[in-house]
Amino acid sequence: KGTVDLTSRGEVIVDDHGATSLEGVFAAGDCTTVPYKQIVIAMGDGAKASLAAFDYLIRATAPEKREAEAA
Repeated sequence: KGTVDLTSRGEVIVDDHGATSLEGVFAAGDCTTVPYKQIVIAMGDGAKASLAAFDYLIRATAPEKREAEAA
């Protein structure tokens, strides 16, 4: 609470990739706005959010980006 955007019911608002309103923070499962909160959906959302987080980290820490910023 106070870090990412929440609904009036306290659910974390996420986009299609599980990204929250705070860059680099992802959420999945029962705490999110995803409908039909069941274990299978939560597991699938967890996998999706972990892949999105991995993609974010790869792009954010890519050597080319660090070298360009240093120049």
